[in-house]
Amino acid sequence: MRHLAWYVFLGSLLIHLLGLNQLGRTWDEPFKVDTGYVAWDNLFHARVGESDWTYGMEHPPLAKYIYGSLLPPHLLDITPPFQIDKPTYDHVMSGLWISQQFRDRLFMVQYDLTLPRILSALASSLAVTLTYLLATSFASPILALAAPLTLVLSPRYLVMGQLITFESLSVLATVALVYYALRKRLYLALVLAALSFWVRYSNLYSFLLLALVLIFTKQKLWYLLLAPVITFVIGLVIWPLLWHEFPHYLLQT
Repeated sequence: MRHLAWYVFLGSLLIHLLGLNQLGRTWDEPFKVDTGYVAWDNLFHARVGESDWTYGMEHPPLAKYIYGSLLPPHLLDITPPFQIDKPTYDHVMSGLWISQQFRDRLFMVQYDLTLPRILSALASSLAVTLTYLLATSFASPILALAAPLTLVLSPRYLVMGQLITFESLSVLATVALVYYALRKRLYLALVLAALSFWVRYSNLYSFLLLALVLIFTKQKLWYLLLAPVITFVIGLVIWPLLWHEFPHYLLQT
């Protein structure tokens, strides 16, 4: 079963990577990586003020952190005065770059956000693999292949895993929490549900899903009482905006 799981993962990843940069950009992909980059810049410079964290607060920060961490290799700092060598100049002129200002610095940003997209593809492929492992609990290893194949060959799912999306991370967290809850790793499942909430607020359903798994497997529901505490603590740790006028910004976002 384990070797089949590896084949599922590698096959899914290959399918996701095919034509990865032939999709063009969606309007919200730069939003995720840009706001993530600014958030990391705030942390590295110990900026935790209210005004520092109100840029791009339409969604929670976790996915932005993840994707934004991979933006620097796609950046070229052109803040005046700057000097550029001939190889770098040729590299820029041979590709498609877009100017972007982050705070007081000016950058050229590559049009193809390859690394964040690869990360999305990895998350999506891990979710496909966990789906296969879950399916083996109810069917033979060969018959269980129908589940990941159905998922990875669904056009919408595939494209969401090729773009920089909240969906790929959300699906991974959701499938993982079910996987670990069925194996009675409930604290880990609770943490995953909390993390998925800070990827996207609509992932609040993850806690309902976890409750259904606990009922289905006749496990103790009192673990869910820890969910608000774990979620709140994680939010305070990763998002300095919540330190100001709580719960104003949580409700506003």
